Amino acid sequence: MRKAVLVLMCGCLVFAVSTRPASAIKPFFDEFNAKYVKKEGTDAEKEFAKKVDMVKCAVCHDPKDKKKRNDYGKALDKLLDKKEDIKNKPKIQKSLDTVFDEKVPGKEETFGDRIKAGKLPGEG
Repeated sequence: MRKAVLVLMCGCLVFAVSTRPASAIKPFFDEFNAKYVKKEGTDAEKEFAKKVDMVKCAVCHDPKDKKKRNDYGKALDKLLDKKEDIKNKPKIQKSLDTVFDEKVPGKEETFGDRIKAGKLPGEG
């Protein structure tokens, strides 16, 4: 019985350590907010702020499966390392600037065009 419990506990520990969920990183989200979200301003800016506040992690992640990134999240993921860049605000801002000018895969518009239009950058 002791062996069974020990094996089960070791299995749980290995599973917990080995799984790596794709979770939203608060500093990345905070920098997105600082750059693009204006809670005071035009009605369109306020509306965009409400959208971002409502979806939170779905700015970069699939709203139905938070483990998957949307196109915007994938573009940022190529430029940012979650562990190394989490406190590197200048690099986060530079990455946001870079992705702003990138074309949405399969579209003529850029992620920045979507943001300027008041749409979430990763929405289809």
